[in-house]
Amino acid sequence: MPVDPDPNGPHLPKVLRDLVALSAVSSLWAGRDSQAIATDLADLLATLLNLDFAFVRLCDSDGNGAVEVSRGTAAPTLVERLQHYRDGAGRLSRAEVVAGTGDGGQRGGGLVLPLGVNAEFGLIAAASARPHFPSEIDQLLLSVAAGHGATAFKMARVVEAHQRAVAALAISERELRQAHDELETKVAERTAELRRSDAYLAEAHRLSHTGTWAVKNLNGELAVVYWSEESYRLYGLDPRQGLPTRAWVWQQAHPDDRDRLYAETEEAQRQKKDFEVEFRILLRDGTVKYVEAIGHHVFSSRGELLEILGTHVDVTERKRSQEALRESEAKFRDYAESASDWFWEIGPDYKCTLLTQSAFGSNAADRIGTACWDHALDLETEPEKWRLLRATLESRKPFRDFVYCSVGGNGSPMYVNASGKPVFDVNGEFRGYRGTGTDVTATRRAQEEHERLRQLESDLAHVNRLSMMGVLAASLAHEVKQPIATARNNARAALNFLAKRPPDLGEVREALGCIVGDADRAGDIIDRIRAHIKKAPPRKDRFDLNEAVTEVVELARTAITRHGVSLQLQPAEELSAIQGDRVQLQQVILNLILNAIEAMSSVDGPRELLISTEQRETNGLVSVGDSGPGIDPEKLERVFEAFYTTKSSGVGIGLSICRSIIDAHGGRLWIETNTPRGATFHFTVPSAANELRSSPQSLHHTGGLREDSVPNPAHQPASAGNTRPPHLARGPRRRHRGRTS
Repeated sequence: MPVDPDPNGPHLPKVLRDLVALSAVSSLWAGRDSQAIATDLADLLATLLNLDFAFVRLCDSDGNGAVEVSRGTAAPTLVERLQHYRDGAGRLSRAEVVAGTGDGGQRGGGLVLPLGVNAEFGLIAAASARPHFPSEIDQLLLSVAAGHGATAFKMARVVEAHQRAVAALAISERELRQAHDELETKVAERTAELRRSDAYLAEAHRLSHTGTWAVKNLNGELAVVYWSEESYRLYGLDPRQGLPTRAWVWQQAHPDDRDRLYAETEEAQRQKKDFEVEFRILLRDGTVKYVEAIGHHVFSSRGELLEILGTHVDVTERKRSQEALRESEAKFRDYAESASDWFWEIGPDYKCTLLTQSAFGSNAADRIGTACWDHALDLETEPEKWRLLRATLESRKPFRDFVYCSVGGNGSPMYVNASGKPVFDVNGEFRGYRGTGTDVTATRRAQEEHERLRQLESDLAHVNRLSMMGVLAASLAHEVKQPIATARNNARAALNFLAKRPPDLGEVREALGCIVGDADRAGDIIDRIRAHIKKAPPRKDRFDLNEAVTEVVELARTAITRHGVSLQLQPAEELSAIQGDRVQLQQVILNLILNAIEAMSSVDGPRELLISTEQRETNGLVSVGDSGPGIDPEKLERVFEAFYTTKSSGVGIGLSICRSIIDAHGGRLWIETNTPRGATFHFTVPSAANELRSSPQSLHHTGGLREDSVPNPAHQPASAGNTRPPHLARGPRRRHRGRTS
């Protein structure tokens, strides 16, 4: 590096140029960062001053944010001194020359200058091996460079601070704007929530008929400051008319409740506590409403009343419901006390916990804590009934119409009809049973009496059948005599055929077959008579109504023929089976046939008997009509009364028994007059099933009888009504069999 031994020599122009350059360079650093300033300054010093070593340190006043740039290599003494200031061991307040930093001896040196006061912005260092370095010019140039560097760094720091402030401000503005937007959103959401809450509250007020109000102390006067929409509706006010006055509100109270209302609210205010009072209000249109008011007093620390907050609840419907409930309970109590039924409750142990006063006639309280079977009289005689009851109770099922015999309040036997259902609490826990009980002793006695009457009626019906058999005795004797006489003649014929030589065995066999058929026919007639004569309890059998009618016709055939009656049968083509007592229903048919024959015995004209069957919905219909003199229309119902008769020899119980039998079967018996004369008796009996059976042949198996006169029974086949195999009764009628009369 060249050395100028005389710094004041011809190098002055250069020095001036360097000063100008250093002065102008600061403008180039405007807006640049610290690192760029430090780098440019180090390069500039090393170049302009022809230095061997240049060092720039820029930092904040607190030593933070330091930027260091060096050019070249420093001597150890200078490096040591720089490290001293870098470590903060001392403050550099002015320029400090460091000697001995050249190539040796007194040759060359170094210079350390502060940037700013007490090196608040850092420092710069320069070193050169030139003799007499640093000279005054070097120090001047370095001082100018240090000043401009400090100024540029300060400006850079200001710019950076400004940029940071601008950035921070932008961030703050953005955050503030975002916070503002979020706040507006939250305010809008909160406002919407409040509106929804207000709407919900208003709807809740409307549904619960609850109005809210507030009264405030304004200069010593209490005034209404808030009156809710429901309060307006409750008092029949228009909200557009404004807030009501407190005096007006008092005037709406019912005159009979006004003094009490005022006294209770004033007493609550005096005691500084809340109040709850129920009263009536009288509206302008005369409507009376029940209101429940609740008020809360707010007092100052000095005990002065500030305001009253409260609610009005329209309890009119509840009040009416309570009154209706009380009235219903009173009616129910009157009914329970006056009715023959009583109410009972038992616990999980089946012991009685509640009995109404009328239970068991008297002394109901004595049965509390006991079970019903503790007082039963039929526990041992009917154990199965009680076993089933216990099983029902254990399975927690309801039961109805359980009838048992207990000890009445007076100690006598009492029949009780009990019904009950299980009771469970809200958790499903079994709590016992509750139900009703009824004294059915009179009903039970009536049933027993009814059974006795039914037995008497059955006996009377049996006597009636015996009486009818007596009426038919002559006809039945003739009916039985015919097959016997025919069998006798066939037996004689068989003997004659055996006496031949050789015997005519074919004829003998035929004659014997006829004898068997005649015997079967006689036995069948006797069986029918026995069925009507014997005494047997009523039965419910399924049978063919057409067949039953045919059997009755066979019994009455002789009487029909003897009285010159023309019989017409009109069976139903399809007829459901009947469920009932065959003998009793045949007794009714036979009674009606004999009555018709007897009625026509006094008629000189044609005597016609019409018997028909018909399917009438779900019932079987039997009709017996005659061409007799008929019955007076005014006496159509009287003929069914007991002991009423139009016959001189009659008793008057036949038709009464017939109606009882039909009623017992769930049917109906009635009479209609014929035109021009005669009468027809009809009766219905319920069918056993809806399935129709085609059985019209049952009325004609005796020879296809339909709307014609009854032929001589002697000409009937021997197998008619026979239950034996047909081959025992077959065989043609022979002329040589003899007479049948």
